[in-house]
This record gives sequence, C-alpha cells and structure tokens, in this order.
Amino acid sequence: MDTNSYSIFDFLKYCGGSWRNTLYVPCGVCIHPCRAEQRGALVVADGHGRPRAISVVRYEAITGQRIDPDECIGTLQRYAFDRVFQEFAVWECEHIGDCLLCRLDSEVSARPLQREPKAALEQSLLTEDRERPLKRSAPPKSGRARSKCLCSVDRRASQESE
Repeated sequence: MDTNSYSIFDFLKYCGGSWRNTLYVPCGVCIHPCRAEQRGALVVADGHGRPRAISVVRYEAITGQRIDPDECIGTLQRYAFDRVFQEFAVWECEHIGDCLLCRLDSEVSARPLQREPKAALEQSLLTEDRERPLKRSAPPKSGRARSKCLCSVDRRASQESE
C-alpha cells in the first residue's frame, strides 16, 4: 500500500500546535510489535477528517516533550477506536487485523516534507503557460469573399419572397 507520509509539523497543525488537543488512545497489551511500547498514541483528524496518529513514544522522542495522557482533550479506549475506524482500517492496512495505530504512526515523518509551496507551484504553472507557443487558427478568409457569399444568399432570399 502507498503511504501517505506527512510531517510532524502537519500533525501539530491538525491539533492546533498542542498535543493536549488530541485524543489519547491507550494500547495496553497488544499482539502487534510496534514502536508504541504499550504507551498509546495521540490521535487527531486532518483537514479531510481522516484520523492521524503518532505513538506517544515517538512524539516524545521527536519533540522532547513529556506526554501526560490525563492532559489530553479526551481518552478513546482502543476497542472503541478500532470499532469507529474499522472501515478505514480495511483500506489503510495491508492485512486484516493489522494495527491501524501502527499504520498511522508509520506515516508521520520527523522532518518537514519537501513540498513546493502553493504560490511557487501556481507561479511555475503560469510560467509554463507563457512559454508554450500559442496555437493559431487558420487566417480568416478575406472579407470580400464572405460578403459576396452573403449578398448572393440575401439576393436569393429576397427573390424568393417576392
């Protein structure tokens, strides 16, 4: 499956710059080996409403901040998270039964992603349009031939009406 990588900075944007604005999902005992080390994950929704998650262990390692789950905006038990996002997990996870939190955690990059800023992208598209040669249509027929043709049509129409 393709990964939809995004930066930790995007995650922070989704939660308003503070991990306290995320939902805490505790892991507990799990059969899936992952980087969460049974400490849970922080979950937010992106601009399209898709869940985005990062394990508490990775968040602390990247930012240097210590997470206290009691300070998060809320706690969503693991079974509730799995139930709410079960259809999403079908499309995101490679195998049935894979851990969606692990999958979402793997999409977060600790460094900024190299993306072209929107303004630069629009400018490059405008430049491409200017560099392309303009398509020219065939030159118009001389006005004389056109008027002669129209006059003959007009004459015939007036003769038929008389």
